[in-house]
Amino acid sequence: MPSEANVVARRRSTTILGLGLVDAVADATWLAIARPEASADAASAGRPNIVLNLATREAAVGKFGWKAQVPTLVRLAVCIA
Repeated sequence: MPSEANVVARRRSTTILGLGLVDAVADATWLAIARPEASADAASAGRPNIVLNLATREAAVGKFGWKAQVPTLVRLAVCIA
């Protein structure tokens, strides 16, 4: 660190390892996983966030972003840039 630095922010970035594998999972798979969870215990079941994929103009499962509002890694890269 430079000697003139007077502020230190200690944080750990979120890992990006494995995100390509998450992106490769089909939307139907995420919906199929959610269905039995909801029927077993609706109070604690995860619910897929259905969002608009701006590239295809179709509904898609959100997989990335703060609250799963981004459906693909390509779109996530566009949002960050």
